[in-house]
Amino acid sequence: MRHRNQSGFTLVETSVTAILLVTLAAGIVGLQYILGNIQVNTFQSFTNVEAASGAINRIEREIRTARQGDNGAFLLESGTNNSLTFYSDVDANGSTDKVTYSLSGTTLTRSVIRPTGYPVTYPPGTAQVTTVTDIMRNGATPLFTYYNGNWPGDTTNNPLATPVNLSNVKMIRIYIRLNNKANDSRNDYILDTSATIRMVKTNL
Repeated sequence: MRHRNQSGFTLVETSVTAILLVTLAAGIVGLQYILGNIQVNTFQSFTNVEAASGAINRIEREIRTARQGDNGAFLLESGTNNSLTFYSDVDANGSTDKVTYSLSGTTLTRSVIRPTGYPVTYPPGTAQVTTVTDIMRNGATPLFTYYNGNWPGDTTNNPLATPVNLSNVKMIRIYIRLNNKANDSRNDYILDTSATIRMVKTNL
């Protein structure tokens, strides 16, 4: 008598196949998750860098056009390593605004106070504060560095020591280091520029 061969999968073969399929599916899901996170982080980094690039251009422009306040105040009010207050017409409406850029930890903020009343005042309570970026990684490197009119010829007295004598300031360097991750200095994005104050420049 001839016997027919039985075709099909044994229980062991079925179990192994199921395990392989589950493992493959899990790997695909995991890969999609990783790629998704990379895309999100890349997009966030791009967005933050674009915003910061626009911000440093704005800071440079506002410093270059700094001028006497509408209350008669000198164009620079205060300057430290991580904070700068000055007067400038930031919205090109003919009036002079009081502007402060300040770095605290990883957050860089911009405060604008509009002039009001007669005689003109700049009420602190009316300040409009916005966050420029919250991924600053400057560490010990100053956000602002100040130079007098003899720079770059005079390297002995430049950069100026802080707190600076504001009447000596002719140029301000702006240094911004950005990174979404706190401990990933290899991927820091650095923005470094200088702004010469037009109203007080001499030989710069």
